[in-house]
Amino acid sequence: MNTPSGPKPAWYIILDASNQAEAERLGVNFSRNCRTRAMLARPATASLRRHVSFESGVVDFSPDRVLVAGSEDHAFPPRQAQPGSVGDANYSPLVRVDGIVYDAPVIAAAVDDADINSRRATRTTSSCMTR
Repeated sequence: MNTPSGPKPAWYIILDASNQAEAERLGVNFSRNCRTRAMLARPATASLRRHVSFESGVVDFSPDRVLVAGSEDHAFPPRQAQPGSVGDANYSPLVRVDGIVYDAPVIAAAVDDADINSRRATRTTSSCMTR
């Protein structure tokens, strides 16, 4: 992922693919909707080792998530709500690689592998993550 300080690793989970054979190969959902939303997908390139380089879009994971329930009688709408991560204007969870559109939301960025794999990691991660 390109950041203001240079390329950094991004961790993402592939949920859907627009190509049925690719979806079956990865064990994810096949989604025709991904194909129809291709113009919304941000471009990426894959190396021979299948490392993916995102050409645009950065997610800031530094904000703390805040959710304060509304009144005692009506918890919704909340009194205060702030997301724990914010994508920039170029970010989309849809990514286009070699003509295939993936729904692949970024779940961590600009951190070392050890930070993701640590038992002390502050964010819940899954063993099905791909980088």
